Amino acid sequence: MARVGPYTLLHLLSDARIAESWLAQDDNGQPMVVVVLASQAQHDEARRSAFLYAMVFVNQALASQGVIAASENTAHRPWVAFYGENDDPARQLFAAMNAPYGSGQLPVIQPQAYPAYEPPLSSPPVSGTPVTGYPRAYYGGPQPPSRSRRVLTGLGVVVLVLVLGVGGGYLAFSGLSSAGGKDPGGQRSGNPQAPPGEPDAAPGVLPAKEPAQQGTWPSAWSTFQAGDKTVQSGTQADLGFEFRMPAGWVCVKQEAKDGGPLTVHCADKSATSPPPGTESGGEIIVRTCDNGCSDTRQKELRAREHGWGLPLYRADETTYFTRNREAAGPAGKQQQMLVIRYLRSRPGGPLDRQVTLRMTSPVEQGWVLERMANEFRASTSK
Repeated sequence: MARVGPYTLLHLLSDARIAESWLAQDDNGQPMVVVVLASQAQHDEARRSAFLYAMVFVNQALASQGVIAASENTAHRPWVAFYGENDDPARQLFAAMNAPYGSGQLPVIQPQAYPAYEPPLSSPPVSGTPVTGYPRAYYGGPQPPSRSRRVLTGLGVVVLVLVLGVGGGYLAFSGLSSAGGKDPGGQRSGNPQAPPGEPDAAPGVLPAKEPAQQGTWPSAWSTFQAGDKTVQSGTQADLGFEFRMPAGWVCVKQEAKDGGPLTVHCADKSATSPPPGTESGGEIIVRTCDNGCSDTRQKELRAREHGWGLPLYRADETTYFTRNREAAGPAGKQQQMLVIRYLRSRPGGPLDRQVTLRMTSPVEQGWVLERMANEFRASTSK
């Protein structure tokens, strides 16, 4: 099957003279929708510019929703990938180009229809900085497809600046937004309301997107092999379970404060002085349900875990997860991993604990997160 970037194309959803929309999947079998510049448009500067113009606008407009997996604007055929099977973001992208969605032809686009380059006042330096690094103040937020043309008219100059200014490579998005902002549906995307008995959520918490999509645990994720140097987490006394970690990793319990959850920090301490923001690590967080974790209570507790606004997948009755393979981090690109499990404190008892594994790593060490997630899942399934 054909591939675009790291995605395998499965089924054509829409084609036009300017772009194609495909149902696709990533290497873990998770569904994606990929929009790619049409092959007949890759040497047409007018249509190529129109596609980039719309792609960067939609990237910016949808970044806070956490639906964008990655994009590539310097390939022979630029593309953008959206999480899940919902093709609404693809429809918005087609609408931004005034292209029909479904089989159809797009009228010839004249180059003069697009504004000239004119950097806005106080614009950030032109470099390889991901689009998410540009000030949100230049954009009006996500718009429904029927309004896309009007929005583009008002924002054309700024968006074209981004098309010309972004240096290239993967542009991935963590979906982080300022606390207290609003999503397109009018709901607050800031701190969720605290469940009874717990303090308010920390500022900036952006949970993974609900409702969770049905999925399967990624069987292709890396696991420890015979001969790998590992250490035990040493968390049996605090968490009721322990698991293998790469040699050099250390876990340290953090005392709960003001009724907050039990938290254990785990990190790679093998490097003497790693540059700030480049180390691999994260935390394991335990929240309890006095009367059992009902479906409603589980959802309330998941809303308290920072998940970068990424789509959430349900692997089985007690396991949820999400992952971003390339996101903007404090010291460059990073991988992000979140696994949430519901456990029983005693055999035969109700599900009364939510145990969360949340970790980040440099992009090239994503295999470490995969192994940690597999070990975490296995140790909490015993």
